Amino acid sequence: MSPHLKSLAQPQKLALIERLGSVRADTRLAKIEDALNQRTRYLTVVLEDIYQEQNASAVLRSCDCFGLQDIHVIEKKHRFSVHQNIAMGSNRWLDVHSHRQPEDASSDATRATLQALQQQGYRIAASTLRDDALPLHAVPIDQPLAILIGHELKGLSQAAHEAADIWFKLPMYGFTQSYNLSVFCALCLYDLTRRLRASTIAWQLSAEEAINLRLQWLSEDCAQAPVILKTFFNELSSQI
Repeated sequence: MSPHLKSLAQPQKLALIERLGSVRADTRLAKIEDALNQRTRYLTVVLEDIYQEQNASAVLRSCDCFGLQDIHVIEKKHRFSVHQNIAMGSNRWLDVHSHRQPEDASSDATRATLQALQQQGYRIAASTLRDDALPLHAVPIDQPLAILIGHELKGLSQAAHEAADIWFKLPMYGFTQSYNLSVFCALCLYDLTRRLRASTIAWQLSAEEAINLRLQWLSEDCAQAPVILKTFFNELSSQI
């Protein structure tokens, strides 16, 4: 959400939502409400130094389809970019948080990102091939969970393994050593969201989060939004 929208008081946000919604079809508004009802910040995905934009874009698409709102991208050697033909516009509806490695190496982007998520209450589950990793179905969901997925060839860094709270893996029964990254992510999200939605855990957005996201999506989805927003903020300025 832009700083201007974020700075609005809740009654102002509701008034702006009403204006934006008045120029959208009822079917579109219903679609937005359906998506909001299924949206969650209880689960998030963290990608560490992914170098293939096709994989990263497919992960965004899966996250949107499974109802996740926040995606964290740790950029060290590789910069994150979106392949729109693969992402299919999913990045418009997600909050993609970029965490770049400082050029002076004053801190490690992986450790800093994971520590920040842990301070927000997330358990960090690192995907790995290590023998002592938990099977995915045994990964607990009793607290918010961040799924950590690493580089397509090298996997997660040592820093990621050390900072994680638990390690997990998916079973493989063929000759290939690993799943495609985006396929792996989709399989994880299928299992985790299915278990989460079947539980009694309060995984949905809070009322305030839903209002903010509704406003964010309508601002993104409405062709008349620039004119409506300009008029709205001009009216607010004139009242000061």
